[in-house]
Amino acid sequence: MFVLAPSRGHEIIAHTITLSSITRRFPRFRRVVALERLLRCLGEPRADKYSPDCGTHPSQRDQPAANRGNDGRLTKTGRRAVFPHVAGSVRMALKLSVLDQSLARAPDQSAAALQETLQMAKWCEELAYTRFWVSEHHAFPSVAGSAPEVLLAAVGAATRSIRIGSGGIMLPHYSAYKVAEVFSLLANLYPDRVDLGIGRAPGADMATAIALAADGQPKFGAFPQLTAKLSEYLWSDTASPIVSPRPPEDIPLWMLGSSSDSAILAAQRGLPYNFALFINPQADSRLIGLYKTHFQPSKQLARPYAILTLSVFCADTEEQANALQLTYDLNLFRFFTGQSNGRSMTPQEAMNYPLGAHEKAFIASRQSSRACGTPQQVKKQVDQIAALHSADEIMVVTNMYYLEDRKRSFQLLREAF
Repeated sequence: MFVLAPSRGHEIIAHTITLSSITRRFPRFRRVVALERLLRCLGEPRADKYSPDCGTHPSQRDQPAANRGNDGRLTKTGRRAVFPHVAGSVRMALKLSVLDQSLARAPDQSAAALQETLQMAKWCEELAYTRFWVSEHHAFPSVAGSAPEVLLAAVGAATRSIRIGSGGIMLPHYSAYKVAEVFSLLANLYPDRVDLGIGRAPGADMATAIALAADGQPKFGAFPQLTAKLSEYLWSDTASPIVSPRPPEDIPLWMLGSSSDSAILAAQRGLPYNFALFINPQADSRLIGLYKTHFQPSKQLARPYAILTLSVFCADTEEQANALQLTYDLNLFRFFTGQSNGRSMTPQEAMNYPLGAHEKAFIASRQSSRACGTPQQVKKQVDQIAALHSADEIMVVTNMYYLEDRKRSFQLLREAF
């Protein structure tokens, strides 16, 4: 659920700032909190409410070794294996991947933001990153990526070999069948390259979520059932109606989230999991462990596999990295508190911004869950965070005002690893 939605804002701030003081100072934030509470009522079902039919089918478990690929994933005659290799007891070098959010500097610069996403995709492919995913947001003037399936078609055409994917499709807004058709078409355009990441979050406020729903009724509570139906359309030869065009391979389906609910659902469905630490910096470091402990082998994946997505700010000097991080933090704070109007502060403006107690507390609340500094400092921090969370792969979010700063950050990070 990779979204910069106000509905997630208080999860980041409330741990270190007195919530009542924030809501008194920023009336819009009261609406954010109220929205979050409403979404929690409508949102991810608790783990103990998942019905048995949302788990792995018994027929998909306890398959003989002859039916498994080298990575332990269950294989199917004539279908290519595309899930990542899962290391055994020996920890392998971390894979590095990318999440791009297509942030615009101002509401009238969306076209430039989308072009920069395409440039970043090509640059990250040159640097040999594993995946390049794009996110889904709605009704945010500073975010251009409202249709990841459309943007992925352009990213695929601009690149040659890097895996491309959604981080993610907010499934409660859509028909599972339509999502299956769209990603099957993408997989036919770019065989053996497409990942389908799905999430339950709205990626918007409730009014927008209602507008997105064809019947005006968002299906947050039906997310486990929608996930099961999507899996059937993608992977079953007997699904009706059939998906057209047929998928050229078993398209990897990833569960995205930042809570125990998504971790448990991923485990029950036997899906790989992408944990969005950058959305919920105060999340329990045992969530991926929870996912791995409860993992049930499925038709597509025999052993658990987890990506940890976090913010990274890497520069030639520590001072430069801190300035880039400060710019992002202030823009995010102003967004959550309704002060930005869609326009981002420049690094120069951020350096001259007078930090108050609320801004300082907000920044401090995020420090332990991301990496910032020189390449050597960042590598050490990333390794430590990955080990703490038991991650198999790292996905990097690097939101910087200038494109060249972003490109340099990804270059330095890649060289460090």
